[in-house]
Amino acid sequence: MRGRHLVTQGIATAGPVLVSVAHLSAQLVLMHRLSPNDFGVLALVLVAVQLGFGVSNALLGTPFTVTSNRTDAPQRLTSVFVTLNLGFSLVCGAAVALLAIVLSSVWVGLGFGLFTALTQLRWFGRSYAYALHRPQDAAISDFAYALAFGAALAVLLTTEATLVAVSSMFTLAALAGLLGQPRFAHLCLMVRSSGLSDYRAIWRDQSRWTLTGVISTELTANAHSWLVGLIAGPAALAPIAAAALLFRPVMLVATSLTQLERPILTRALVAGNETLAQSHVRLFRSVLAVALLVTIAGGAVILLVQPHLLIPDTYALADARLAFVLIGSSVALSVLRTPDSVVLQAMGQFRSLALASVTSGVVALAVAVVALFSLAPVFSIIGPVAGQVVLGTLIASTAKRAWANAKKDEPCQKS
Repeated sequence: MRGRHLVTQGIATAGPVLVSVAHLSAQLVLMHRLSPNDFGVLALVLVAVQLGFGVSNALLGTPFTVTSNRTDAPQRLTSVFVTLNLGFSLVCGAAVALLAIVLSSVWVGLGFGLFTALTQLRWFGRSYAYALHRPQDAAISDFAYALAFGAALAVLLTTEATLVAVSSMFTLAALAGLLGQPRFAHLCLMVRSSGLSDYRAIWRDQSRWTLTGVISTELTANAHSWLVGLIAGPAALAPIAAAALLFRPVMLVATSLTQLERPILTRALVAGNETLAQSHVRLFRSVLAVALLVTIAGGAVILLVQPHLLIPDTYALADARLAFVLIGSSVALSVLRTPDSVVLQAMGQFRSLALASVTSGVVALAVAVVALFSLAPVFSIIGPVAGQVVLGTLIASTAKRAWANAKKDEPCQKS
C-alpha cells in the first residue's frame, strides 16, 4: 500500500515539476531578453495568478474536495462548483487584465487576462481530478500544458521577445492544459444557475474562513512583492523575482501534493482512522523536506558558482543573493508547515486557520512596510519571514490540539 501511494505521489509530482521546469526555463530566458521593468511586470502578473489559485482553492477546490469525499455529499453540487468556477475565472481574468494594463499596455493586459481566465479554469479542473481520486487526469493536463509551453517558447526564441508575445505563449499553454482534461472540459459546458443556493452553507461553514486565510496568507507570503512592485516599481521587483524563480519547483510540488493528500486525509479522518492519517502526514512532510533540500542546494550552487546563468548583468547580484537567503527562509517555513495546514483543513478547522493567518498577515505586512521605507526594497522580504514564523507557530499548536482531540474521539467513532 505504501509503495502504491509513493507511485501515486510520483505521478502527482511529475506534472507540476514539468510545468515548473517549463516556467523556469522561460523566465530564465526572458530575464535576459526583457527589460527589468517588463520582467517585473511579468513577475507581478504571475504573483497575481498564484493568488487566484489560492482563492480558487478556498472558494472551490477545498470545499469541493471535502464535500465530495463525505458520504452525504449531493452529486448535483458538481455543476454548482463548475458554474462558480467559470464566473470566478472570468473575474480573475478581468482583474489581471486591469493590473497589466496599468503597468504596461492594453494588448499586454488583454493577453494576460485571457491566460488568467483559462488557467483558473484548468486549476479547478486539477482539484476536481484529485477529489475524484484521478491524479492521472491532472498529470495529463500538466503534461499538455508543459508541451505546449515548450513549443511556444521555442518559437518565441526565434522572434523578438515582447510582453504581448509572452502573454500569447502562456495563453496557448493554458488552453492546451485545459483541453488535456477532456472529462473536466466537458463539464465546463454544463453551466447552470439553479442550485447555487446550495453553496450558501458551504460558504458559511468553510469558504468564508478559508478565503480569509488565503488572503491573509498572501500577505504573509507575498506582501513584499505587492509593495515593491506597486510602490518602488516593477524594475525594483526584478532581482527579487529572479531569486524567487529558484523556489518555484518546491512550491509547485507542495501545491500538487496538497491537492493529492487533502482528500486522502479527509477520508481517513472521517473514518476515524487517525493512525492512517498520521502515516500520510509523515510521508507528506518527508517528501516536501526532500524537495526543499534539493531546491535550496541547486539554487545555492547556481548563485555561488555561475550566478550569471540566472542573473543578468543589469541586475544587482548582491540583492539577488540576499533575496535568495530571505526567500529561502520564508519558503522553508511555509513548506514544512503545509502538512499541518492540510490536516486542519481536513478536520474542518477553517476558522482556526483563518485566525492564525490573519495574525501572521498583519505581522508580515507591518514588517515589510517598515523595511521597505527604512531600508532597500530587497529587505522587505523580512516581512514574509516574520509572518511565516508566526503562522507556523500558531498552526503547529492548533494541529497539536486537534490531533489530541481526534485521539480522544477515535474510540467513540470505532465503537
